Amino acid sequence: MNNSIECFAIILIIVAVSLIYLRAGKKVIALSVLPIASVPIFHCVAWLIKANFFSQVSTAYQAYNLYLVFDVIGLGVGLLLCGLCANGFKKKAAVIYLSVVALFEISFTAILMFNNLQLI
Repeated sequence: MNNSIECFAIILIIVAVSLIYLRAGKKVIALSVLPIASVPIFHCVAWLIKANFFSQVSTAYQAYNLYLVFDVIGLGVGLLLCGLCANGFKKKAAVIYLSVVALFEISFTAILMFNNLQLI
């Protein structure tokens, strides 16, 4: 399954946190939590593509390359969305938000990539 179940669980947790903030009336914070889920979402999309389209054709090496490419794309999209979300914050809050989110997304992507490279 290549970490896809864990990624799906992380997506559910992030969406639950966002819904809690939304119910509390903090729409800006609820929207700023969602870009954190981009890396796990792209990893699950790579798993779906591999399972449905490349299950018979590709080798294991090509499948793990697919995961690596989608993880890096997810990192880029997530950081871009976080930058857009931080645009509405005050300067100090935006710097802290971007630092924490960038550290989380880079470390999460590195963990996924390291796990995929171990399986090759």
